[in-house]
Amino acid sequence: MAQAKGCVPSYAMENIETPYDPKKDPNPSKKYSLWPNATVPYMIDTDLHEELQQLIKQAIEEFHEKTPIKWKAYNAQHDANYVCFEPASDPSDAYSQVGCNNCGKQLVKLTYPYIPESRRRWKKVNVMHEMMHVIGFFHEQQRVDSPSHHKAAETRGNDLDFVLVSDCVNVGHYDYQSIMHYPCYYFDGLYLDDDVKQQMEQNVEKLDTFSKMDLAAIKILYGIKHGHYGVWHRACTNKACNDTLCYCGSCGQSQPWCGFHPHKKRNTKGHWTCCFNEDEKSKKCHMNGHHGFWHMECEQRCDAKKHGCKCGACGAGCLHEGKKAHWSCCLVEKFEAPCPTSPFEKKNSKTNAKTKVKTKKTKTKKHEENDQIENSDDEGQ
Repeated sequence: MAQAKGCVPSYAMENIETPYDPKKDPNPSKKYSLWPNATVPYMIDTDLHEELQQLIKQAIEEFHEKTPIKWKAYNAQHDANYVCFEPASDPSDAYSQVGCNNCGKQLVKLTYPYIPESRRRWKKVNVMHEMMHVIGFFHEQQRVDSPSHHKAAETRGNDLDFVLVSDCVNVGHYDYQSIMHYPCYYFDGLYLDDDVKQQMEQNVEKLDTFSKMDLAAIKILYGIKHGHYGVWHRACTNKACNDTLCYCGSCGQSQPWCGFHPHKKRNTKGHWTCCFNEDEKSKKCHMNGHHGFWHMECEQRCDAKKHGCKCGACGAGCLHEGKKAHWSCCLVEKFEAPCPTSPFEKKNSKTNAKTKVKTKKTKTKKHEENDQIENSDDEGQ
């Protein structure tokens, strides 16, 4: 589901500050929610292969090191809801359920030794992909803005892993680097243009951990609402570093770049990558509702069109046209301007409520099952 990360159910934004408690509010429309206190109780079926058990433990360590999410051993006396990692009975079907379903036990089914429909063995990042579903994320290619990049949803419409999720909030820009994005061979012949093809081939499945936007989306959902969703970059140490280039590694080495300083200042104090606040101890992010990152001005060699970035200032899924600096989430070109696409704003709440009621009445039992289970043949990573 987004990084963000990505693409998250609209209910996730409704309980971002106060997680849904079914004991206090039995409203069935709120059945699916975020995990309270950013804590996911879990257990591992002893029948699961030892290799997969070790990958799960490694993935948990990655979550603990880089995100607010805590995975803790399931306690039957204290935990009403929990996740169980089990071996899949069907070797062609691995899947995870999305979000906290408030139904007691929910499943993550893993195949062994290969990821379904492939000859690729599971890696830590593949397990992290499944665990991202658990905390509330759909696949990146299921975002409603994915047709701006490829025609997979149109062409692979009978595949649930490519169906666009309309009742979904996009966090950040469409992210080719997200661990929730499926491999490039699923999109052969379906790219919107050659620039998209080139960028996706350069960025998809190149990371063995969360992308910058994956981490931001997790922090936005499970961190403090107005807290920092970026990371702290220490002050530059090389005298050659300036307001547009970093040579010492302080501002990161992966593309898209940090964005450097929007006020044309050398990084002498360090800064948060989300808002460029130069106070490391600050708790509040001056982001004006933004949920993406500031992309610095492109170089002359870049094309002034969508997907035309070649220098690394933008790229990896950003839809900005032109070479000016901008926010990746809303494409606004003024750093201080508020974000018009903020996921924190509740819009047309009454209309949305009516739509949800009407939709629920027309759903079949099969559709309700599909809502609960993200059938990942998880070639997705």
